[in-house]
Amino acid sequence: MSREHIYLTHQQVDLLARSSGPNATLIRVLAYTGLRWGEVSGLRVGDVDLSRRRLSVSVNAVLVGGKVVIGTPKTHKRRVVPFPRFMVASLAELCAGRGDETARCCSPTDQAATSRPLPSERTRGSTKRSMAPASSG
Repeated sequence: MSREHIYLTHQQVDLLARSSGPNATLIRVLAYTGLRWGEVSGLRVGDVDLSRRRLSVSVNAVLVGGKVVIGTPKTHKRRVVPFPRFMVASLAELCAGRGDETARCCSPTDQAATSRPLPSERTRGSTKRSMAPASSG
């Protein structure tokens, strides 16, 4: 039996992003682009085109058995995804100081130094629980 999807309003996304502290941009990228966890984890500084407001999705980064595995996105095709104008400044700040164009840019702050991807399956339940207050409002 599949469960009905929950979609957040703009106000709920804003509340969730502000509540997530330094991961606010990451939350907004997920909410407003429709990228999957692994796709966001695989984003590199060079994949962010601030002038055109586009993200190039060509890799997927996931944890498998405690190791980062880089592969193709679910569709096995590269795609370009637009992002809203209001995210330009925060994405520019997120990418600044991350090194060269191959450095990952959207890792959560607690893992940014090691460029590791987003939480593995075992932590997603707690992530969903932490989003519950925003999705219920």
